[in-house]
Amino acid sequence: MNDYRDEEYTEPKKKKRFRLFDSQREGKGVSKDEKPITPDLRGFFRSFKRNFSSLLRVNLFMVIGNFPILFAILGLSGLFKIPYMTPLSNLFPNLRSLMLLDPSRSPATMALYGVFGGQIENTALTPISYVMFGLSALTFLTFGFVCVGTTYILRSLVRGEPVFMWADFFYAIKKNKKQAFFFGMLDLLLLLLIPFNFTVLSEMTDGGLMIGIIFWLTVVFAVIYFFMRFYIYLQMITFDLSIGKILKNSFIFSLLGFKRNILAFLGMILLFFLDFILLFGLGGILLPLGIAAPLVILFSAASYMAVFAAWYKIKELMIPEGADQPPEDGAEEPSGP
Repeated sequence: MNDYRDEEYTEPKKKKRFRLFDSQREGKGVSKDEKPITPDLRGFFRSFKRNFSSLLRVNLFMVIGNFPILFAILGLSGLFKIPYMTPLSNLFPNLRSLMLLDPSRSPATMALYGVFGGQIENTALTPISYVMFGLSALTFLTFGFVCVGTTYILRSLVRGEPVFMWADFFYAIKKNKKQAFFFGMLDLLLLLLIPFNFTVLSEMTDGGLMIGIIFWLTVVFAVIYFFMRFYIYLQMITFDLSIGKILKNSFIFSLLGFKRNILAFLGMILLFFLDFILLFGLGGILLPLGIAAPLVILFSAASYMAVFAAWYKIKELMIPEGADQPPEDGAEEPSGP
């Protein structure tokens, strides 16, 4: 006689799979009692907490999408450089010759050599280093696409909409590929030229009044353009506008939304300052966290601050009152705020 046990059948548990970018994965959802996000500082922190896990994935899009930057990091890392010794004083060649001509090496010669004969190790670039820098220039091709795709996702997160990472990312690129490509190159070029200009001007200590005026004009331009970037890619994915109108509107928004812009700017400074402390402070015990932060959350968190600050201002001035959503892609849009 067969031994039969009347027990409820249970299916074996399936092993968990790594599904970081799985757009079909069910989330925890939003509670019916969840209060709507308000466009203020408290609302930002609630929104940031709610979307934290999504920001981790957005940061990976930013890092992986702009992978050519890694070539520049490798080129600057010193792995492919040749070390050599360089004198600290311009008198070193003369003193060295004097020592070779004076075998007795008098006390005066040795004293001078002790003061002006110091050397320091330096490094020289190699052909491999220049190849790395050349490959890093590919970032000019990817930068605009990544900015458009991630801005589209961040806008959806700020608006509390469902997000499908891969689909939304490539949808935004497909719809805005021309503007993203050409403006992305210009945008990255300006982001590189501005700090380079600061470096050159800071070294011109005896430039007089004119250099001082140019320096402060550069500061004003850098701040305004930094605020304009909050709005440029958002308008690109939301409205059917030319680059000229987008830049014009963004300049106006950089002034009209100054309060929100400055709060987002201060938040970004705090983020990068904390990462700087992790990298170079505390005796180096938290160095791994400082290295991991840009790879995990730093860039997406800073961008989320910008989008949260900018979106509600755009919605207030460019989207008709009573419209919960912006017009469909390709529809005619208002020319400005």
